[in-house]
Amino acid sequence: MSTELIEAPAAKTGILYAVTPEIIDKQQDEILALKILGVDDETGIGLVKAARKTVVGWRISVEATRKEAKAEFLEAGRKVDATAKEIQAQIAPLELHLNEQTEKVEKELARIAKEKEDALYNERLKRLTEAGGELSESSLRQMDDEMFGVIVEQAQQRTATRKEQERVAAEAEAERKRQLELQAEANRQEQQRLTAEREAFEAQQKAAQAEAARLKKIDDDKLAAEQAAITEQRQQVERQRILNERRAKELQDAETNRQLDAQLAQRREQDRLDQIEANRLAAEQQAQRDEEARIEAAAAAERAEQLQPIRLKLEKFAEKVRAISPPRLSEELAAGVVLELAICADRITAIAKGLK
Repeated sequence: MSTELIEAPAAKTGILYAVTPEIIDKQQDEILALKILGVDDETGIGLVKAARKTVVGWRISVEATRKEAKAEFLEAGRKVDATAKEIQAQIAPLELHLNEQTEKVEKELARIAKEKEDALYNERLKRLTEAGGELSESSLRQMDDEMFGVIVEQAQQRTATRKEQERVAAEAEAERKRQLELQAEANRQEQQRLTAEREAFEAQQKAAQAEAARLKKIDDDKLAAEQAAITEQRQQVERQRILNERRAKELQDAETNRQLDAQLAQRREQDRLDQIEANRLAAEQQAQRDEEARIEAAAAAERAEQLQPIRLKLEKFAEKVRAISPPRLSEELAAGVVLELAICADRITAIAKGLK
């Protein structure tokens, strides 16, 4: 499709417009048929952009001619405006169609870029997790590949160091267990030797004890009567000792219980006081948080009120930028100037809306 402006015959008003309804009628079907099939459709994108540039050029050319004709022919201004509006009414749906096509591919490109960013984040998160490190999502998304590589390397080094320390500790524990087993075996063998010696000694002792028992029986029979009296006396003393110890223990237990009851009461009172203090501190902290929230809300409202005049000035300035008419230039240059002014005005409007 040709994208050059065609010089048309004079319109009904006697004004020579660069584009006429007849020209638009000839090309509008071809323009409306333009489609962008996807982000890889370079041909479609190129054709839509070229057609959009042509349509924008039509609009700019008509507007520029209208203003020039109106300035030079004040009496014919009403007819000029009517003709321009008629032509612009035909141009508007064409420009809207082309804008929709452009916005569609721009949204798709933004979605693809977002998918790539998410894929990069997931891949980085997997690598860092496998290396034994961790980092916030915002940091993983924003840092460059070189910095991310350094962080992964540091995490791997820390993980390797920790594993080496665990390995050394495990080997030391295994050696300690082995030494304990060796010591246990040595102890067992020593115990067997001592048991054999003890059994031999006990056999000798039994023989000596049998002889001693025989001799002792003689003495025991002789001392039996004396021992009976002595034993009875000792038993009486032992019974009295046990009775005294029992009484002393009862008195000690009673004193211990009294002290424990006093300590328990003191601890309960301290717990009650601690709870009262904790409740007081919690109330003070909540009051402080409420006051801070109130102050922040008031500050936000004040900032919004202070920024309102600035926002209105920026929006009015953006409107003035959109209304600027380029000087007399070639149609292609004039179209480019108007497009850049529109982009600039959109950016100023976005800045105004973003003020907080």
